[in-house]
This record gives sequence, C-alpha cells and structure tokens, in this order.
Amino acid sequence: MAHEAKPVPGLRLPTPTKKRVALLGNAGSIASLSAHLGHNTYFKPESVLKLKENVLLIDISGSMDSQVNGKRKIDIVREMLGIIEFDPRLWSYLVFSDNYHVLPTVKNLPDPNGGTQLHRPLEALKPTNPKQILVISDGMPDNASSCLKAARNLSGVISVFYVGPEDDKIGREFLEKLALANRGKIIHVNLKQSLQHLAAGFRYLLR
Repeated sequence: MAHEAKPVPGLRLPTPTKKRVALLGNAGSIASLSAHLGHNTYFKPESVLKLKENVLLIDISGSMDSQVNGKRKIDIVREMLGIIEFDPRLWSYLVFSDNYHVLPTVKNLPDPNGGTQLHRPLEALKPTNPKQILVISDGMPDNASSCLKAARNLSGVISVFYVGPEDDKIGREFLEKLALANRGKIIHVNLKQSLQHLAAGFRYLLR
C-alpha cells in the first residue's frame, strides 16, 4: 500500500514528531457508561438528530473483549483511533452493544459489554441520514436481517473496518453484505501493521 500523505476530507493525521499512540481510558466514566449500555433502554432516534454528515460507529459488544494477536480487540480499536484524528466539525461518534450511545469524542471508549445490536443505531440514523457511515466491528450482529434492512433504508455510504479474525468467514461475509447494501467498502487490516498502513486503510475507505 502506498504511504503518500494524500489529504482526505475530515481526516487529519498527526505530524511525525507528535506521536499519539495511547490506550485510553477513564475507569469511572467507562464503567458507568458500560453499565448504562447494558440496560434495556436505548437512546431514541431523536437524540441523534444533530449528528454530523459522517458517522463513526464502533462495536463495543462483549466479543470485542476477546484477543487477536495477544491484544483485546477493543484495545486495538483504541490504539487505531489514538493515532488518527477526526475533524469534530465533520464527524460524530457512536458506540453500540445492546444499545447505542453518542460520544463527544473517541478518546474514552467504554469497555466491551453485552450483545451486538447493530440494527438499533442504524435505525436511529434514518432521520439524520448521514452521507457516510464507517462501521468498526468484529463480525456478526445479533439480528442480521434487521441490520441489513436498516442499512438499505439509509441513502448514505456504509463502509466497514473489520477487526475480527481472518478465519471468521461468517462474520466477514455478513459485513461484506452490509457494505454492499450501501455502495461501501470493507477492509481487514493486519493489526500489527504500521501507522502508515493503518492510515492508508482509512484513506481507502473514505475516498
């Protein structure tokens, strides 16, 4: 993959002299939000009406606690988001498990908990109908048919950044269907790759 610094709307990379790789966390806030997301009430569509035209949708279900190459999937996602800066004027951030929640920043992702109810945030995005949705997930949702139906009701592009294992054929095939449903792309990055490869992967999804 090429490593040239090709600009992408809404995506800023840090300068080489300013390293921004960190495992982020705030024990109190993460614990309370994780506990809330495990409850049976979730945010109504009205609560996401003010979303930006680009939405980053991050899987924090229980399976994200499992390991790939010796690291928890959620920690890999935290590292990825720690080395890429999204323009807050253009991007909104949602996490989902049994429910979904809008985050003001990607700097404090909750710990994994609960199921994979991806259809709920996709359904909630309908009133806003963002131009682009980038899903970070490790595979199958709990309700695949509802998820695909919700995706087809959105006019924006849905692309997928797959962080699951290479041998999860079922999960990868579903996420490919999700991306194809809305003219998007899917990419599985080797999570041991460098910042340049990771940035190139995001550029591929966003161009």
